[in-house]
Amino acid sequence: MQSFEGPSIKVYLFKNKIVVEFKPENITLQPTLPFAQLYTIDLSEIKKVSIVDNEVCLLLKDGSKVKLSVYDVKRLFNSLKKILCNK
Repeated sequence: MQSFEGPSIKVYLFKNKIVVEFKPENITLQPTLPFAQLYTIDLSEIKKVSIVDNEVCLLLKDGSKVKLSVYDVKRLFNSLKKILCNK
């Protein structure tokens, strides 16, 4: 597993899926319990990977797009391309 961090997300790259964790942001000043919002993408659903405006852009087979804003864009892009080429 590899991980890539961005300003508001953390991306975990596995052999068969991507898990995106959205960092919690406190909307109120009251204390809240820690939580995480997760979004999972099966790698078999990815049609194309590109870099657009310094973000990794995933074009999914259903036509939707997912943009991943991480600090090390090129490393995430290259890791995804390597895994997708081996499938």
